[in-house]
Amino acid sequence: MTCSNAMDVGAPSNFERIVHLYEQNTDLLRKDLRSYCYTDTETLNEINTCFEKNNYLLDPHGAVGKMALASDIKKGELGMFIETAHPQKFSEVIVKSIPNYKHKPVDLEGCTQLEMANSYEAFRELILNDEF
Repeated sequence: MTCSNAMDVGAPSNFERIVHLYEQNTDLLRKDLRSYCYTDTETLNEINTCFEKNNYLLDPHGAVGKMALASDIKKGELGMFIETAHPQKFSEVIVKSIPNYKHKPVDLEGCTQLEMANSYEAFRELILNDEF
């Protein structure tokens, strides 16, 4: 069992979503996709370092995504990693990384639902226009 528990499943649903976005074209997917592997120690260190440097609390999957982006991004490029879970969902992992971290209550009252087309262009426009 890892601290990034989504990585512990035999058939990760996120991979199925990516294959769907590529319309089952695995040759094209292999051209575009790169993968990285990080230990629990590296993940915990990234959570701690990001919190210390930026006062931003990563969840373990976000930490892995951030490290992968940093491993692959080239000078002059911009990159983005997206977190989809609140770090409090992983409170046991957070405490391992930041032992004296005090969890703050989560207030989702102001959240709104957002819908967009299933396309890169729609996603790109959403991010660049800062509509959310």
